[in-house]
Amino acid sequence: MEQAMEVLQRMYGLNAQYRSDGQEQAMKHIVAGAGQVLTILRTSEGKSLLYLLPCQLLGAGTTVVILPLVVLKDEVQRRCVDAGIEGHVWDAESEPDQLHSCPLIMVAVEQAVWPKFRNFLN
Repeated sequence: MEQAMEVLQRMYGLNAQYRSDGQEQAMKHIVAGAGQVLTILRTSEGKSLLYLLPCQLLGAGTTVVILPLVVLKDEVQRRCVDAGIEGHVWDAESEPDQLHSCPLIMVAVEQAVWPKFRNFLN
């Protein structure tokens, strides 16, 4: 968690803290490599940090964000740009070779169940 706090402070300043206990607990599970983590947080309790921060940790793999609404794509992309993270939106025309080294991939919930996307994940 020490490295996660360093990244948090690099992103939001030296006085940065977790917004909620739920956010901090979820981050602990993510950093510990718990695999799939399902977190339910209210508005402004820090859901975005849970995918923006981990992909900046040393040795991080690719983070996949499943967007419940396609309209959120632009907002998530803006947050990636603000955080200096290379983020790509997966669609049916995406080239797997281009995305495997990408730190953050966004996909619409409807497309997340497509066989082509599931094959990409494997």
